[in-house]
Amino acid sequence: MLKDNNINNTKNDRAQTNSFTNYIDLGVSTHFSNPVSTIPTGAEEETIPEKCALHENFPNPFNPTTTLRYDLPQDAHVTCVVYNVQGQKLATLIDSHKPAGEHAYTWNAAERFSSGLYIIVMRAGEHVFKQKVSLVK
Repeated sequence: MLKDNNINNTKNDRAQTNSFTNYIDLGVSTHFSNPVSTIPTGAEEETIPEKCALHENFPNPFNPTTTLRYDLPQDAHVTCVVYNVQGQKLATLIDSHKPAGEHAYTWNAAERFSSGLYIIVMRAGEHVFKQKVSLVK
């Protein structure tokens, strides 16, 4: 009986923590630190991030696809470009106007790319983010 009470207390502590921080249960806790605002839109609620961000791609290293997640607090023109470690532009993944909100792009590197380290550069309005990704075939 004491063991069950400890489990319930742990769950209650975790629930209190989750009111301030978002977690995904994948066997390990993944922390997303970008705060968001909730704007009611009638029957549904839309989540608008408070700041622009490019999150760590998942999975990394990857084979052959990875997901790039990014947040926009307002509408913006977004470009996402892949460079090799020598700085040569290899591909443009995104080049379009996007609305405010949370976005995801799945990059399939199966055909055009070999194993190696690549640099992702994302521009959203005046914000610029850089990220290293590793493709392992």
